[in-house]
Amino acid sequence: MTRNTGFWPALMLGGFLFFYQLGAVPLFDLDEAIYAETAREMVETGNWLTPQFNYSPDFDKPILLYWFMGVAFKTFGLSEFSARLTSAVFGLALLVVTYGLTRWVAGPRAGLLAMLILASSLEMVVISHAALTDMLLVFFVTATLASFYMLCKTERAIWVIGVYLAASLAVLTKGPVGLVLPGLTIFLFIVTAGSRNKLFRDIRPGWGILIFCAVALPWYTAMFRLHGADFWKSFFLHHNIERFTSVIGGHAGAPFYYLGVMAIGFFPWVAFLPASVVSIFSGSTLSERWKNFRPFPVDHPFEWFLLLWVAVVFIFFTLAGTKLPSYIAPAFPALAIWVACYLDRRMDAASSTARFEDRFTIGLMGGLTVIAAVLILSFPQGIEWARVKYGALAPFLAQPIELNGVLIVMAAVPLIGVMTYIALVRLMRRWAGFMVLVLMMGVFVFVLLFDFIPSVSSYIQMPLRNLTQETRGWIRPEEPLVVFGLKKPSILFYARRGAVIFKSNQEEDLRHFLSVNGHAVVLSQIHLVPVLESMPQLMIRSEQGGYVLATNF
Repeated sequence: MTRNTGFWPALMLGGFLFFYQLGAVPLFDLDEAIYAETAREMVETGNWLTPQFNYSPDFDKPILLYWFMGVAFKTFGLSEFSARLTSAVFGLALLVVTYGLTRWVAGPRAGLLAMLILASSLEMVVISHAALTDMLLVFFVTATLASFYMLCKTERAIWVIGVYLAASLAVLTKGPVGLVLPGLTIFLFIVTAGSRNKLFRDIRPGWGILIFCAVALPWYTAMFRLHGADFWKSFFLHHNIERFTSVIGGHAGAPFYYLGVMAIGFFPWVAFLPASVVSIFSGSTLSERWKNFRPFPVDHPFEWFLLLWVAVVFIFFTLAGTKLPSYIAPAFPALAIWVACYLDRRMDAASSTARFEDRFTIGLMGGLTVIAAVLILSFPQGIEWARVKYGALAPFLAQPIELNGVLIVMAAVPLIGVMTYIALVRLMRRWAGFMVLVLMMGVFVFVLLFDFIPSVSSYIQMPLRNLTQETRGWIRPEEPLVVFGLKKPSILFYARRGAVIFKSNQEEDLRHFLSVNGHAVVLSQIHLVPVLESMPQLMIRSEQGGYVLATNF
């Protein structure tokens, strides 16, 4: 494969990894199901302005993802594939933007490397298969920063429009963070990389205000006019400020939380990061490296830009109280480009320094591979631990799960791939070694999507989906669907209707509701069966995976 002919094969590989099994498993609770149900209700009610969940206003996220999902539902029908299609499409678009920026700065081979690295990163594969806002945010943040860097180098007005249009759409995707992440990166680059006055002039903030007012502001203005203080308190105070300053939904994490996420989500490419940083700052002592660092922003502007990009995302979400693995996904395109530029420089290198970097990278990669294999093979023990600790909260944990065969394959693939890579590097076959790592991740992702995730889904989500769909045969349009002691938004999506929801400690409220509302269908979990059976005329009709369906008729 030559330097100029690899784009389409790489894009096809990315398309396979991002679209394969896209609709094969049910929507996962909580977040996927919430977003999909909100979009479903948008289509059903015809209200394309105010997001609703269970037919009440829901201000968790802005409107853009729901619009895309709604269009997919109207075009392809209500399905898991339609719900996740937006993420996969924007994942593919992300590969194109990443390739374009890297190719323009570092050449076609570096662009191809960046594209393949990003496509084979586990974090990107996972969020491209998720009906969430994350892939949209990653794309628009990347498009904003790529447009800015192109503006710095070309001074063409089209890139000014690109910066502000992409940033405005990021704000319509996930709120203020869509502006904070690229805005901080751009500001720090301008004040540290020289030519400040020129860069401040080139960015043309007046254009930014106009574009933002035209693209993002109308929806926010409409929400304030329609919902006033409720929108402000729920969206800005709770879902943005409180999510940053405190822990929401029990999603806490240690200060080094995202190092673990990076080790898993960017494997095996994370092993190249230490050597790639060291390779830029030559010198045998700390003082020599410090001397070489001081002119770094000016002498290596692109590398400095990527470093700021990663640092802003990493530090911002490390400081945040609420932590989730997908939060640092906007840093992954910069990480892929950084490693790609390093590997592009290294493809033809054979110096003693290069050999030292190889040994360090191989040692780190080998250690991470062994740890990964141990963690994969320990998955059943993890399930047993969760069953003891959280069995009452997660009904599916009461059911057995068989994964031993696929776990062995998933543990073996990285071990074989990394050992093959080591042998090829020692033979100075760097390009072949790189392609082995890409192939390794491709096979790993295939096994993950073909067997592991469907098996886990059949254990976690499939019983509830089947039971929820069964309610359609028991319930008439005018009769209520009752959910008791479950926090499972997927029930609404698969029932194709709203629900009356009672917490497990609201037994008397449920009893009163059933006494005055006639026929009703109740979905609950197995450890609440004694409570259900104590209620007059309520009978258990069906049971699957720790969940039960009951009726009072």
